[in-house]
Amino acid sequence: MTAFRSYWRVPYLRRAALFALVTCLGAGFVATQLFAPAQDTYDTRLAQMQSISAARAELDARLALKDQVRDLSADIAVLDAKLAQGGERSGVVEKFAELAADTGVRIIHGTNRFGTETEGISPVFHELSVEGDYLSTRAFLAAAGELTTLTLLNAAEMTANPDGTVIRTQLEFVTYGGAGQ
Repeated sequence: MTAFRSYWRVPYLRRAALFALVTCLGAGFVATQLFAPAQDTYDTRLAQMQSISAARAELDARLALKDQVRDLSADIAVLDAKLAQGGERSGVVEKFAELAADTGVRIIHGTNRFGTETEGISPVFHELSVEGDYLSTRAFLAAAGELTTLTLLNAAEMTANPDGTVIRTQLEFVTYGGAGQ
């Protein structure tokens, strides 16, 4: 502390120290006065950019949702069209017979029964036993999935003869028909 006092007593050093202090305080004051509006403008622009970015993210999410709704609407339209085709038992049995002839499988046994109608939709249950080679059976199942009616495969059980050339498949389908029949 005594060294400081001894330097402080020297008039040139004291003036230089005071001048440096006043210059630093003045420069700091001027800097805050000059840069404060620029900082405020920067903060405002940054907040606007963040707001715009959030709005864009929300818009992108809505557009993605709109695309999903469009896709689901198309799927619903396909299901409505298949329901309108109906699940009339004789028509579906005829289609299964055509598929069997086209794909090279043989229908050994088939039964049909009506289910309980719920909300205007009537199910018809089909149990089929088909016999053929693997590729023919696979083609039959693929073609059954392309039927214009709403026909779903509930169960399938395959067994093969000892040499594996003939496959017997027990299939359970359900066909739904709706109000559009």
